[in-house]
Amino acid sequence: MPVFFGQEYGHFIVCKIFNPQKISDRKQRQHRQRRIIVKNITTIKRFVSNLTCTLLAITGLLVLSAPASHAASGAFTFSASTYLVVEGAGKVNITINRVGGSTGAATVGFRTGLISAVNDQDYVGMPLSTLSFASGVTQKVVSVGIIDDKVIEPTETFKVLLSAPTGGATLGSITSAIITLRDNDTIAVDATAPTVSLTSPASGVALLSAQPLTMAASAADNVGVSKVEFYAGATLIGSDSTAPYSFAWAVTSANNGSHSLTAKAYDATGNSKVSAAVAVTINLPVPDVTAPTVSLTSPASGATYTSAQTVTVAVAAADSVAVTKVELYDGTTLKETDSAAPYSFAWAITSANNGSHSLTAKAYDAAGNSKVSSAIPVTVNIAVAKPGSFEFAVGAHTVSENGGYVDVTIDRVGGSDGQVSVDFRTALGTAVNGEDYVGVSQKSLIFVNGETWKTERVGIVNDSVQESEESFKVILSTPTAGATLGAVTESILSILDDDAATPAPPVVNGPVKAFPGAEGFGTDTPAGRGGKIVKVTNLNDSGAGSLREALYNTTGKRIVVFEVAGIINLTSPLVIREPYVTIAGQTAPAPGITLSGYGMRIYTHDVLLQHLFFRGNTTLVDQDCISIQPSGTDRPYNVVVDHCSTAWAYDENISIFPGYTDQTDQNITVSNSLVGEGHYGVLIGSNATRVSFLRNVVLSTVERQPRLGGATYAHVVNNLLYNVGAYEFSAVGSTYGPDQVSYAGNSFVAGPSSRTSVPGLGTSSIQTGSKIYVPVSGAHANTSSYNITSSGITSYMVGTPPVSLDGITITPVTSLQATLATSAGARPAERGTTYGDSVDERFISEILTRSGSVKNRVQPAWSDKPIASTRDIDPLLPANPNGDDNGNGYTNIEEVLYRMALQVEGK
Repeated sequence: MPVFFGQEYGHFIVCKIFNPQKISDRKQRQHRQRRIIVKNITTIKRFVSNLTCTLLAITGLLVLSAPASHAASGAFTFSASTYLVVEGAGKVNITINRVGGSTGAATVGFRTGLISAVNDQDYVGMPLSTLSFASGVTQKVVSVGIIDDKVIEPTETFKVLLSAPTGGATLGSITSAIITLRDNDTIAVDATAPTVSLTSPASGVALLSAQPLTMAASAADNVGVSKVEFYAGATLIGSDSTAPYSFAWAVTSANNGSHSLTAKAYDATGNSKVSAAVAVTINLPVPDVTAPTVSLTSPASGATYTSAQTVTVAVAAADSVAVTKVELYDGTTLKETDSAAPYSFAWAITSANNGSHSLTAKAYDAAGNSKVSSAIPVTVNIAVAKPGSFEFAVGAHTVSENGGYVDVTIDRVGGSDGQVSVDFRTALGTAVNGEDYVGVSQKSLIFVNGETWKTERVGIVNDSVQESEESFKVILSTPTAGATLGAVTESILSILDDDAATPAPPVVNGPVKAFPGAEGFGTDTPAGRGGKIVKVTNLNDSGAGSLREALYNTTGKRIVVFEVAGIINLTSPLVIREPYVTIAGQTAPAPGITLSGYGMRIYTHDVLLQHLFFRGNTTLVDQDCISIQPSGTDRPYNVVVDHCSTAWAYDENISIFPGYTDQTDQNITVSNSLVGEGHYGVLIGSNATRVSFLRNVVLSTVERQPRLGGATYAHVVNNLLYNVGAYEFSAVGSTYGPDQVSYAGNSFVAGPSSRTSVPGLGTSSIQTGSKIYVPVSGAHANTSSYNITSSGITSYMVGTPPVSLDGITITPVTSLQATLATSAGARPAERGTTYGDSVDERFISEILTRSGSVKNRVQPAWSDKPIASTRDIDPLLPANPNGDDNGNGYTNIEEVLYRMALQVEGK
């Protein structure tokens, strides 16, 4: 379509029409760059709505004519395009003219606009407001407020604008005017220079050693000091812009000479002042910059070494002042440092140093100067040592159980140069350390230069238990001095059993004993027979898996077995209140269970206690290792203590003290036990009836080996009683009533702590009607180092046992010591092995050597304590524990306990 370009002429807008298709591309581009000059788009829009057009076809002009009423309303314009006002004038007057007509009322918009002046800081801005002109009014004046601040600032501007005329009026030629604000504030000129003086150093100072020279200045100004510069002569050497003003001049010998020091102070306007000069002298020592001289004097250049040795490397070094140290280098590696002449180094060489070496020395002086010597080439060519490898000669060994030991050969192969070592130890398999073999925890085997093999002997335990083939391992580890491990680092050692099957207990006719072979009163007890199996799995005083937990929180018939060994440190006595319990210490792995500190109190009935160690504490007042006594309405009876070891109780090691007459039969047996060291040995208290004290060893107590109170009914058979400290070994009697006691086959043996002519049996307040059987000859003979009895008991002696000895096996007294030395105590079979109890071993040794002493409430040293160990007991337990597969009256679990007891007893 055609486009037009136009210009307003008076009351007409003349537009020229172009047809794009009829003009060239060049002219088309020119016309497209033109723009319609329209001073007010609003006016154009208003014109267009009222236009009448005349087309001048020939000239190509389109003339748009406007109605005559538009020109009569006039146009609004500022009187000037710029205004100038001084900041202190208070206001500026702006004139708006209505030109070209004033017919009719009209309005126009007026407002201020931002340029560089700030509204409400430099002038009072006006938002868009309407100025009304009545018909015939042609001029109005608007005042804009000017703010007179006190800030010195440059000339600033803002603008005023006209817009949106009404009443047929239009906008004229000046619709925007610039207002220029001129500042009226003046700057006060500071012409006063600061004051300044040097306060340090003092005039005439001489600096003779290397140190910073501190320059300090005092400066002040009526307005403010901006900085202080410090000068040496005319040379600026430092400045400080913060009081107190100072500068540390790092002087060196290069500054030696006389100096005139000044300070120059400045204020913010550039005024400055120079202080009076201060004269100083600098005379520092001139530094040493000469490096030392250094050379290697040994070894000779090109030396070759073919054997391991220590080579002396000697160095000659000198300096104009002094050499402080010399370093030896092998290539770039620092080997050693020497700080005292003559300078030398011991260079130990081995085959590991084989190759070419370049030796140099580096010398230093105190000033840090250094010099590296010329290099000396040397060669090391030493035959490589072959320390060899360690391995077992064979990977498996077989030995019969009665062989006593097996020799294991360790070979050193592939070389035997130098002294080396390797670690040797045993490791668990199906065989049990301490029960089947003597374990080796860790042993270092040393091979000297040239040694190529060693034999290590491992002990084999010959037990009496029939068992299947078992095995364990020996292991090599941790070779030293360059040796390595070879191909066979583990070897299996198989043990072939040589024992006949342990016979099952015979078929019982009559009451079944607590365990096969049990003798004495109360051994008819079933104890825990037929009950649940309770495992002790840790050595804690209490809590899950502890012995206390098994005794306190398990009711009904029960058999307590152990998967651990070692010491249980008790913080209070273990009390048994629930009846029908078997505590089978023989089930623990070597070295068994030891109760330390407090002991055990049995307040109930039908209890079997076997194969436990008790180690008391002589500071715990009134405490026994084992105490069998009533508590409240509870009465102990049918109690068997067999193969236990006790020591170090504050009171009795073992006490049986009924204390009441309302119970006729206690039925209590203590047998095969080892009672040693303590204030008292064993007390069988008054009113104790049907008590058996059989095949026990009691030694080194003050008295009571044993002591029987009044109204007791007991037999004391085959006991070895040693080294009592009081007036007799055993005493009978009290005011409670007559006693009936049978002594048979006992041996009373005096020791280092025994009195001269101490009798075996004495009395205290024995009552009329007492009957004491204590023969000195025949099958039941008792023997003593001195007299068997004291004179006070003679009249109560009888020729036949008042308490029957039927069913009691009596060993001839002549062989009693040898028998009990190998059978009494908690685990006699382990004595003399790695796991043997050191206390029991000492007791037996003292009896055999007639040594030892009574330790009256004195806690002996206990250094060689039992070590802890564990094992899984499940594979040893029968599938049907409470069944009786062979019909002999004993349950399957009791037969396992019997066999395990035989093993720790060595039978």
